[in-house]
Amino acid sequence: MKTTTNTIEPGADLRGADLQGADLRYANLRGADLSGADLTGADVTGADCEQADFTGANLRGADMRGATFAGAIFTDAALDHADLSGANLTGADLTDAALIYATVRSANLTDANFRDADLTGVDFTDSFLLGADLRGADMTGTNLTGADLREANLAGADLAGRSLYLANLGRADLRGANLSGADLREANLRDADLTGADLAGADLTGCDFEGADMTTTEEKRRMIGQILDLANDEGVLQGIPVSMAPSRPELHGRAMRVAEVLRALGLDADPDMVRRAAVIDRGWCDSPLESND
Repeated sequence: MKTTTNTIEPGADLRGADLQGADLRYANLRGADLSGADLTGADVTGADCEQADFTGANLRGADMRGATFAGAIFTDAALDHADLSGANLTGADLTDAALIYATVRSANLTDANFRDADLTGVDFTDSFLLGADLRGADMTGTNLTGADLREANLAGADLAGRSLYLANLGRADLRGANLSGADLREANLRDADLTGADLAGADLTGCDFEGADMTTTEEKRRMIGQILDLANDEGVLQGIPVSMAPSRPELHGRAMRVAEVLRALGLDADPDMVRRAAVIDRGWCDSPLESND
């Protein structure tokens, strides 16, 4: 018998179930356990799958348009060629999931976790990826045209040659990202962290970099070294030179600990780099870098 909306209830235990081609349109699958289930080609349009568990499930070619998957778990799931357009995956966990050539247009992926996921060829056009974690994801051929990636974590991401036309990357973490040859026309990169990012050959026409941090790792390390040189043996500075922070007059004349200065200048984000500058280059122990708070 073909599984339909009428035969499944919220919170159902469907572990390992054969649901190939199942008609699950507008089904209520809240909290259901579908781990290891086979939903190849299933129709899940408009379904409520909030907090459902799809760990290791097969959703290849599934129609998931407009469905709700807020807080759902897709760890190790296969969603190759699935259509998630307009779906709500707020806070969903897609760690190690495969979405090869999936269509994810205009979807809500706020705070979704894509760590180490295979996003080869995924179409994220006009999707919301606010605060999404994309570290370690394979983004070969991914289309991010018009995507909202504000505060997303793309540290170390390989986005070489990708389309980020009209994308919103405000306050995004792009440290060490490869953006060489990327299409960043009209993109918003306000307050983004581009430390060590590669922008060689990228199309930056109309790109907004206001407030973006494009300081290289070497430049930051040099600044940290200068701050440490100015500190006494107790790790205290009697103000910093105007040339180091011309727009921060409050830092020019008062005594501050090293840690406080590093935070004020946004140089404390990479503790390993701070430690190298302090311990290896200056022979200091960690204590001068710690605040009294």
